Amino acid sequence: MAQGGEPDEVLSKPIQAEEHRHLRWLILDGKTFAWSHGRDQGYSYKGITLAVDSLRDMGHRNPLILCVPEWMTQHEEAHNLNQLQDKVLLFITPACSDFIEASEISFMDALAKKIDALIVTQTGPDTWIESCNRRILQFALTNDFFMLPRDPRGKRGPTLQEMLQSDRVPNEQKVKYEVQYV
Repeated sequence: MAQGGEPDEVLSKPIQAEEHRHLRWLILDGKTFAWSHGRDQGYSYKGITLAVDSLRDMGHRNPLILCVPEWMTQHEEAHNLNQLQDKVLLFITPACSDFIEASEISFMDALAKKIDALIVTQTGPDTWIESCNRRILQFALTNDFFMLPRDPRGKRGPTLQEMLQSDRVPNEQKVKYEVQYV
């Protein structure tokens, strides 16, 4: 943290694509944002809103893909998801209840591979399919403050800016099509 409680310049620095490159799409694991913000006491949809707004404030202009299990759309706080519709593509995975649900991990993994996206989650790498580990971008959400690490793969790995860059980023219509057929 910098003086005055401000985040250090790297975390608050705007996300920018280098010349001739584009920012990757980000798939947000909505369930982990809500659980993290609720501090393991329950799901707080404010965590999803904080993450989306923080990424926008950092300069990420591609629409974000928010992945949530179906039961979250029927929760009492689900109106918060509707308020985000201008900022995100909502990707709802099938679920009968909060105990019986298709693994949104497999849906996010399949979509990330199709569109060369990164998955923003807190779930550890051991949960993910081996081929997808390089697509995982972990976050911290503390006291209404959303943070991404500047070195997501450690000192010897790519920086956050490097991970967000891609030479092949599909347009929004292609992504909307791919979301339908994951």
